[in-house]
Amino acid sequence: MRIIVIGGGVVGVTSAYWLRLAGHEVAIIEQDIGAGRGVSAGNGGQLSYAYVEPLAGPDLWAKLPSILLGLDGAVRMRPDLSLDSLRWGVSFLRHCVGKRQADSLKALLVLAAESHRALAEMLSDVPLEFDYAAAGKLILYRVA
Repeated sequence: MRIIVIGGGVVGVTSAYWLRLAGHEVAIIEQDIGAGRGVSAGNGGQLSYAYVEPLAGPDLWAKLPSILLGLDGAVRMRPDLSLDSLRWGVSFLRHCVGKRQADSLKALLVLAAESHRALAEMLSDVPLEFDYAAAGKLILYRVA
């Protein structure tokens, strides 16, 4: 199959890599002179495979008013009163507690482990140059 990937950032290039390994003919269309110079160049991301947190968590209920009023810097949404938006909102909030939230956390951990394996495989095949470090992560919690 012939596939065009639009965007040469980290997601576009990685997608093209795996599509090519699957036997597809892939072309990347990128507006800049090189890959990874747009949003990916300014990304402050980290590779955390054991520390995941679903957005739909119990603490979201307390943050909901500031999110809906546009006061939360991390989450932006344009709420409307359409039936589809209301259905989605109710479903999302139902996933913030109990078994559904725990299931989301487990699914994210499985996805993180798969991502870790895929990155290791890709790095063994392709000598990528980026600020990669496998130093680990320490998280401290203060208990009152």
